[in-house]
Amino acid sequence: MNIEELRLKLDSLVTEINSLSQRDIVYFHQQNIVKENMAIKGEKGTHVYKTSLYIHPNKSFTYIDISLYGISLEKEMFDFMVNLCGSKPYGYAHPQDRQPYWKVRIENFHIIRKAAYRYAGLDHRSVAMFQGDISKKTLDSILMNPLTLKAQCEQINWPLHTMYALKMSPGKWKEGQDSGLRPEQVVVTRLAAENRESCWCEGMGINILMRAAALDVLTKRSIFYGTNHSPREDAIRGGFRLETVKAFKSEILTCINNIGHKQLQENIAEICADPGIQYYFTKTYPCQGILLNFLSSLADSVDSDFIAKIAALFMTNPYDYRLGWPDLTVIDKNGVSFIEVKANDSLHESQLRFAKEIAKPLGLVCCVVQLCPENN
Repeated sequence: MNIEELRLKLDSLVTEINSLSQRDIVYFHQQNIVKENMAIKGEKGTHVYKTSLYIHPNKSFTYIDISLYGISLEKEMFDFMVNLCGSKPYGYAHPQDRQPYWKVRIENFHIIRKAAYRYAGLDHRSVAMFQGDISKKTLDSILMNPLTLKAQCEQINWPLHTMYALKMSPGKWKEGQDSGLRPEQVVVTRLAAENRESCWCEGMGINILMRAAALDVLTKRSIFYGTNHSPREDAIRGGFRLETVKAFKSEILTCINNIGHKQLQENIAEICADPGIQYYFTKTYPCQGILLNFLSSLADSVDSDFIAKIAALFMTNPYDYRLGWPDLTVIDKNGVSFIEVKANDSLHESQLRFAKEIAKPLGLVCCVVQLCPENN
């Protein structure tokens, strides 16, 4: 295969996806100067707009690097790519572990096709077609009748609530005097009016809470302990590394169960003061400051047993279980709960896995709030 043959295959793949979708979801892009720099990108107005699935062949055309560009895309497709390629990312194209990429042999174009289908939102309905299990006619019928958000919520037994707000433009809403808000911000504002404290942080809040409770062991058992690198910094930023969890799970849980409240609060403050944590949080959730105050309240609202139970389950699959957490963590008089905010899409694969494999076994209280536009 050469550069022109790859271009034609990718261009044909884009046509195939748009044909199945009954509309233009993606388009093919190739740089004029560096022809090897190719990508499948989302059309304006789609869920993948301003994200890219980059496809870069090496000079000898033996491997292709597939990378995920865009914060939302990384969150949605990371675990899918790990399962599809059978490994963690080969590396990251940018600092701060951004834009992960996987190496795929050039002859394994079916992997690129599956990644592209997933990127366009067709992955779970297209695998059967790849395997020849259903006809194209049947697939078209499935594509035209996707599972609704209501049906998904009924399947996982999560309440679905409807909330109305003024929609200014795609992805931008107005609440009171504030305009240009994300859907999550609208819901946070409404909850505050009900004296319910919340934070748009997905799983980061709970993850840092667990990390803070186990910080001393994570430092002691860091892969950098006894080297010139800082094991404390690794514990703060790296958290529950797979190799550490496998070897020291019992020690980690003992630390969580025995930590005092004062020490837990001090560890939370130390983690939130770390520049790397601050950079990630403010870049991912730019509308909010660092979550120290909320995490302090969260630590006041739960006990060590609550943290230990989540950690015990989390450590059985720390790579996948960091994804899919609901957008908002909420604190009120009834305790801690979680809210997933939706405006125009359904629950993703990682979110359904969270509901079935984490929330249900632990008895976590969760619901979905669907934000809908109101008339002017």
